[in-house]
Amino acid sequence: MTSPVSTSQPCASSSLQAQLAPHPTSTSGQAVQQITLTNVSTTACILAGFPDLTLVGTGRNTTTGTITEQYRWPLQNAVRDAPEVAMPPSGTAQVSITYLNGRGGSANLDVTAIELELPGSTTRINIPWDKEVLLQDAATRPGTYSGPFEIVR
Repeated sequence: MTSPVSTSQPCASSSLQAQLAPHPTSTSGQAVQQITLTNVSTTACILAGFPDLTLVGTGRNTTTGTITEQYRWPLQNAVRDAPEVAMPPSGTAQVSITYLNGRGGSANLDVTAIELELPGSTTRINIPWDKEVLLQDAATRPGTYSGPFEIVR
């Protein structure tokens, strides 16, 4: 017996509502902020791959005294492979940002928003976020990164 072939289309930004989990979780110096995505359309859709997540805010370097307004930091993905997530109407999925707290660092980003862009889309979902993050945008393996779409159980 064969499995039915999915006829769902990729989710459109306009079909999703994004919401931050109320409290980040912390482990070993890093914290994790979950973003819950809910399919608010009447049609099933698919989330595949990784969202493009960009942190936006004011960059501050205390060593040089440099301040950069509207600094944009596109996050790296934590893993190479991402599962496909089926989103029925009212279905939920999540994506996470693992980050290093910026307090006491010499280069910080005072984040005011997370921009989430779905694979294959050019439309951004803007999510307000008030957080100070250690800025490691030039690092090969930064301690701040994004995860894949995951099913919420």
